[in-house]
Amino acid sequence: MLLLTIAREHKRNALSREMVAHLVSLVTDAAADNSVVAVVLTGQGSQSFCAGADMNEQREDPATSMTLPVVEAITRFPKPFIAAINGFAHGGGAWIASACDLRFGSPGAEFRFPGASYGMAIGAAHLPRIVGSAFAREIIFTAKRVSSEEALRVGLLNGVFGSDALLAETLDLAGAVAVNSLPALMGSKAVIDATMPIEEALALEAAVNSELRSSVDTASRFGRAASRVLGAG
Repeated sequence: MLLLTIAREHKRNALSREMVAHLVSLVTDAAADNSVVAVVLTGQGSQSFCAGADMNEQREDPATSMTLPVVEAITRFPKPFIAAINGFAHGGGAWIASACDLRFGSPGAEFRFPGASYGMAIGAAHLPRIVGSAFAREIIFTAKRVSSEEALRVGLLNGVFGSDALLAETLDLAGAVAVNSLPALMGSKAVIDATMPIEEALALEAAVNSELRSSVDTASRFGRAASRVLGAG
């Protein structure tokens, strides 16, 4: 079992380009390592799981998604991938969480897929597979905040544990997964994924966002959103 921690608490665990490359490399290596049966991903501290991309860096190249490579790497990971959501999972952080197989959260866990508010389609490929079409549309169309209670109710979280117990409980569950047959786990995941295809939807989402990124509406909305985030930081 492998534990990965997004360690940038002072930036709400926002990902820099260097961190993205390192995280993708770790996930890729773990996929090929037969000693790793399951992966647990969490954020540093108790306030934020991941705030997505570092807006300072993303604003330098708004035409390219910084978070997409992480989402793709987790989506294609052939073994169980589990998230311990220790706080806010907003934007790209929510997108990353939605790519995981299982999600456990603290009472302070909160999801938000704000793409529509700044002119992007974020999470639309993954979210319906987790919560169903109707809830996915509500969450994405409104860009609302989803509390741990609501996330548990609609299936976005598999369970909620106290903040102090979250990581230990998630690791215990991952341990219960990791004692099982790796070939059987990988085979089971492949079969489950086959019932809910994701690759075509993820490719379409990327194509839609590539077109949206070049629009005047998105440029205006993204600029305002980046300014708000940077002002808050």
